[in-house]
Amino acid sequence: MKTAVTVFSLLFILLSPNLSAAQDNHFIIGVEELDYLPFYSGEGKTYSGYARELLDAFAKERGYSFDYRPLPVKRLLDTFLKNKVDFKFPDNSNWQTDLKKGFQIIYSEPAIVCIDGVLVLPNNKGRGIEHLKKLGTVLGFTAWDYLDHIKQGTIAISENSSFQGLLKQVIIGRIDGAYINPEVARYQLERIMNQPRALVFDPVLPHTQSAYLLSTIKHPNIILEFNRFLKDKAALVEQLKKSHFMDVSNTP
Repeated sequence: MKTAVTVFSLLFILLSPNLSAAQDNHFIIGVEELDYLPFYSGEGKTYSGYARELLDAFAKERGYSFDYRPLPVKRLLDTFLKNKVDFKFPDNSNWQTDLKKGFQIIYSEPAIVCIDGVLVLPNNKGRGIEHLKKLGTVLGFTAWDYLDHIKQGTIAISENSSFQGLLKQVIIGRIDGAYINPEVARYQLERIMNQPRALVFDPVLPHTQSAYLLSTIKHPNIILEFNRFLKDKAALVEQLKKSHFMDVSNTP
């Protein structure tokens, strides 16, 4: 018995450095349990979309291993702040600032830059905000550009549980516009609903450019590596965007 224990202990000692190295290169990324293609989808068993391919390409380049843990949007931040995951994606220093007070969070350069705005029927494009009486959003999303109008009562908000349901409401005329990312809307209209020209983005209406970043509390050095990857592999990044039907003019 002593011999068996001794051999086992020796093997454990010999293998420990390799195990430690493997653990040092393995990280968990907390992601949103949300279908937000072409950017990402955390619904179902597999995380997918542009963000997954981008992060996987970075991991392969640097010899890392990433596991993706989809979580409901509200729970994701709490899990991240409790150090139960190594990274959070997407994130932004302007999001949920009240809950992040006191935490030293490090953010990457933008992995995605996109626009949030309003899609309308083609005939209503360019009519102006005075014709926008009822605006739709997906449950849990905030139409930041329209909060003053909503408070004043000049625009009413209608929430929907899905992107498809939201877009259908605009198409049949139940609401005047859908506050949504145009790339997400285009993906739904073209790939899911088979109605590619049913709605259009209206640049005349208020809209916001936002950035999706990779964030961490524990691994600032890896954020620096990711920033370098985005710069050095710019051609690969652009290729990935194009392969996911993303408008590269709105992304870095």
